[in-house]
Parts: sequence; structure tokens; C-alpha cells
Amino acid sequence: MDVKVQEKVSINGLSISDQLLAQIRDLLTDIKAKTPVGAHLSYPKNTAAIQVLRAPVLVANRAYQCPELSIPDGMSLVVKSAPYNNAAGYIRIGQTAAECLNINSSFPLVPNESVGLYVVNANKLYFSGTVAGDFVYFLVETRNHREFIEEII
Repeated sequence: MDVKVQEKVSINGLSISDQLLAQIRDLLTDIKAKTPVGAHLSYPKNTAAIQVLRAPVLVANRAYQCPELSIPDGMSLVVKSAPYNNAAGYIRIGQTAAECLNINSSFPLVPNESVGLYVVNANKLYFSGTVAGDFVYFLVETRNHREFIEEII
């Protein structure tokens, strides 16, 4: 009776047979051979453009829905309190109008502070400010239709 014993390799505590490891190496070598020089291999791909919107706090301590701004998969929405906002004030971000007005359920931003959020659209969030006349910036990397199609092919 012929019994084959396979050696096992441990990677991060996971035991992998030599045969499986060889198959993985072959696949990676094949991918590398078929990839053009200079091609982008990470996900998500870098984009060629950004979109920035600025929204005012017209009335202090009033909730405003964030603008319609679609966020590409794998990218984050950057929300920033304007650097020239009143030093004594802050911007609050929340999932609902009520949350962004509540100090216990909102995320505060002091002037010139920002936060990155992985949401599908900026309009899923609300903001408020403690000082009328302050501003909030929304920044996202954008993709045109061609970039999106090239990414999924």
C-alpha cells in the first residue's frame, strides 16, 4: 500500500499542505506574468478626481442632512470642520437629525478637524454646528463610468 505523507506549513497558525502552497505560488506567478508593467494591483484603485462640497451652518444647533454625494466602494467620505470656523464652536455629525443634536450620540469636530467615514452616501448622515456661519466640508474620491467598468472587468 502506497501512502503519501504531505508536509504541512504553518502560516499565521493555519496549517497548509505543500501541495496547496505550490498551487497558490503557481497562481500568483501566473497573475504576475499576465499583469502589464506598471499596472495597479491594489483595491480599490486610485481615482483621477475628487469632489468637494461645502455646507453652511445657517442656524446654530439645527440639524442639516448632508448633501447627496455617492461614495465609491472601498473609499471613505472625509468630513471636515472648516479651519476658519469659530474657535469656540464645533460641528457635530450623527446618523439622524436627533443624534447630531445630542452631545452623547454625535461625533464632534473642532475647527480644522476631519474624520473619514465609510458610508455609501453622505446623505445618510446629518450635521449641526454650535455657531451660525461655520462651514463643513465633504470630500470624496470619484470614479467615472469608464473607471468603474475597468475595475470590475
